[in-house]
Amino acid sequence: MSAASTSELPKYPFARPEKSVDPPAELKKLRQQCPVSRIQLFDGTPGWIVTRHKEDRYRREGYPEIHPGAKKEGIRPTFVHMDDEEHATHRAMTEPFFTKSASTALKPQIQSIVDSLLNKIKQKGCKDGPVDLVAELATPLNPKVLLLTIFKVSEKDANDLLSSNASLGGTSGTATESGPSDVHEFITKLVDSRIEKPANPEDDLISNIVVKQYQKGKFDRDGMINLLYMVLVAGNTAIMSSVALGVLTLLQHPEQLDELKKNPDLAENVVEEVLRYHTPSALNSRRVAREDTTLGGQEIKAGTGIIGSVRSANRDEREYPTPDNFDIHRKIDQNKNLAFGYGPHNCQGQWLSRFELQAVFATLFQKLPNLKLAVKPEELEYTPPTQNVGVTKLPVWF
Repeated sequence: MSAASTSELPKYPFARPEKSVDPPAELKKLRQQCPVSRIQLFDGTPGWIVTRHKEDRYRREGYPEIHPGAKKEGIRPTFVHMDDEEHATHRAMTEPFFTKSASTALKPQIQSIVDSLLNKIKQKGCKDGPVDLVAELATPLNPKVLLLTIFKVSEKDANDLLSSNASLGGTSGTATESGPSDVHEFITKLVDSRIEKPANPEDDLISNIVVKQYQKGKFDRDGMINLLYMVLVAGNTAIMSSVALGVLTLLQHPEQLDELKKNPDLAENVVEEVLRYHTPSALNSRRVAREDTTLGGQEIKAGTGIIGSVRSANRDEREYPTPDNFDIHRKIDQNKNLAFGYGPHNCQGQWLSRFELQAVFATLFQKLPNLKLAVKPEELEYTPPTQNVGVTKLPVWF
């Protein structure tokens, strides 16, 4: 394809409407008219976008980065940027701590953490003005769960780290980029302390990697630090956005919110619909064709980047009737909900994330039944239109 013809391709990521959480209009248009289409990335590189409920295969070479940060020299990749067998080997180091059964066993601790955060909000009250639910609940939730239940640090150390970082935000795709230096220092000290004196390897992820990988010469210290940093920050932005967007959307659908208040057991349904409706990690499913292939009637050459638009696929009319309607009674197969990606590179922490969100939505409106927005939705602060959907502040009264 010539430079001239490439420059005529639509530029990706597409922009959401200003001051809105609605998906870019281009996604629906492509999904209905041309579900496999050519696009150009930030640096002019051509690629493809798939907007229906499709699966693509992955390879690093030719991987379609959507912003320049991930192309910085000297960045050591984590397993999210590897292929099998290397990908499977590295992912297996952390997998046992994030299975559905392992995450289910953590439900009481997750509930305790959610209760603690909400009790603190309730105790603080609104006497000094609205409370920012992003800062007080959505942001600390996932890192605190990880620090206390997976990394096995003390509550004091977890609170100290969280208080010194306004946000430990990140995604699996950006977790290898430069982050807060004190977070790196924190992880480094943790790794060094467990190298010196491992704890129970069956109970503590860091000690497990030390005993089963580092001490046997299978993994080096820098690799451990890089991997554990990714584990700590990769899912935080998605959880933060899911909490904020879920609260906002429920407040905009008061009849469904009333149902949840009366029946907190609906929280599981609520979470799946929030994840489908918003798909907060919409820009993370990027792949490369491993061989010449035909997809949706389009011929795609080996080595070409492909964007799997999971946000569009989660609104595929063929999969979900009336997909643009928010409906907590919608029947959603968790294995088909693409909010956590799909295939070998699906989000490893998806069950832990689901259980965190379920605890939030089952509890929040029980403890704060009169919670309401302190500003109009259009006055909220949103993430930039070409980034993953989110609300950066959610001021509320209760």
